Amino acid sequence: AENDNFTCNRRKEHALYKKALDVLAVNLNNAQAQDLLSGFKTYVTAITQPDAYVPTGCSQAMNEKSSEGVINFWAMIEKKYNEERIEKERQRHVTDIQHRDLVDIFQSCGDRQDEPNQSTYLRKRKEVDYNEDRMSKRVYHDGDITPSPCSLTDNSLFETPQHLPSASNKSNNNEPDDFTSGEEVEEVIDDWINYYFDNLEKQVKIESKVQWKVGEINVTKKFRQFQNDLLYDIKHGIKKLTWHDTFDLLALSSIIVLDWPCPYNTFTADEWLEITDNNPFKLTEPVLNADLTTLLHDATFKKSLGLITDFIGINDNSKRSHLAKQIFYGLADDVPIVAPRKTSEDEHRFRYLDPFLKIFGGPYKNYKLRLNRTVNGSQKRPDFSCVVDDVPILNSEVKPIGYTELQRDKDYVKVNFRAKKTINTLIKNGGVPDQTIFFINMGNTVESFIMDLEFEGIYRSWPFLKTNLITDRQTLPLLAQTLSHFIALEERVNNLAGDYKCRTRSSKPTKKDNFIRDLPDSPQLKKLLK
Repeated sequence: AENDNFTCNRRKEHALYKKALDVLAVNLNNAQAQDLLSGFKTYVTAITQPDAYVPTGCSQAMNEKSSEGVINFWAMIEKKYNEERIEKERQRHVTDIQHRDLVDIFQSCGDRQDEPNQSTYLRKRKEVDYNEDRMSKRVYHDGDITPSPCSLTDNSLFETPQHLPSASNKSNNNEPDDFTSGEEVEEVIDDWINYYFDNLEKQVKIESKVQWKVGEINVTKKFRQFQNDLLYDIKHGIKKLTWHDTFDLLALSSIIVLDWPCPYNTFTADEWLEITDNNPFKLTEPVLNADLTTLLHDATFKKSLGLITDFIGINDNSKRSHLAKQIFYGLADDVPIVAPRKTSEDEHRFRYLDPFLKIFGGPYKNYKLRLNRTVNGSQKRPDFSCVVDDVPILNSEVKPIGYTELQRDKDYVKVNFRAKKTINTLIKNGGVPDQTIFFINMGNTVESFIMDLEFEGIYRSWPFLKTNLITDRQTLPLLAQTLSHFIALEERVNNLAGDYKCRTRSSKPTKKDNFIRDLPDSPQLKKLLK
């Protein structure tokens, strides 16, 4: 009885092992697989055909040993295959870098005899080493790696050898590895970004007389090094930029993004930590008082569980208390139990964003709130903006739930460029203030940033706050945090607008006029900002 039970449980598994070994032996002509097959056929016959003749010596212990050998063999094959893929990928990158640098040296030896080409090679070699771990993870995650029979859940994996790596299988697969659904087909439309290099080189190579230093770290110098290396790589065809290269696109426009992880390989992790710890815009105290925060948490928590609740129990007649009560009742009965996977832009703004926009605007504000209207110098309509004399103190970009990565990347670049354009206008109009704010809402995530121009030729994009919108009943307890975000954002916008309205008007250039850098000369970027 025990032998019958063993046979029933193991019959299908070892039949699959044999089929897998057949595929591997035929496709890879592996000698070890052939030897293992010849010794394993007797065992498979004994399991799948109990009445067949079994030669003497094929005991169950021997069969178990053979089974263990198959498992170990597959583990070894998979490990070796992945290691070979990683090494080939490394060698391909290094060979390509060496070849391009050698061609550049011969082609430009007449014009660039004194310029060292070694620095670019070393930087690219550093990138290869830095990405080794990332490359390894992608190889092991790739669905085309040799499958192990130990993890089989469906014998369809071994119906044909198409799941093993082959040139024909690769050539017929036109869908990128990162795509997970048909909704992301738009990603393949990603463009190469072209530049006119004369003006771009002139802008990047301007010597900064007022440099940004944090302790012993010369941030301006290290950022310029990154810009020059990037510019050289693009100009000589070593690298081409797409919309996914957001930080590189912004760097060529003299915008440094001070967020984690560090996007610039000229800084160490310790240096970047010291730099970002100097964020002058981080909050130092809560936006809402303790009583109002506690009341919000209690009311939203009960509502998220489907319990009956009411926003009462506090004798607070402040404006923030009235806002909190108004937004709570506006959201509590309207948000769905489960958030939708995709919405239209109008529905997204009406249901999830507009309740918080009630915080903005009013007759006694220093700015005017514009919803989906054009601003000075642009044909595109930002989702909402706060303007003073047609100068947007706050810019924004909003994409509903279900946005694509390409939409996210283009909007991120666009809103940073708009912020830089606003700062240039503010500097030319008197230099007060030298800051602007921009806001990004991608799906249920809301992020705000503050850009300033304190040092020559380096626009600092500081993260301000990051929270989530209330998109379903389970996110209702986040209301206090999200409300604090919008209240703090509105107060800062109003203060900056007041500084701009009260500025000293003069036709004389300000001391910061030399700090300004133009936007890159690129047809795609110009079209993005029209």
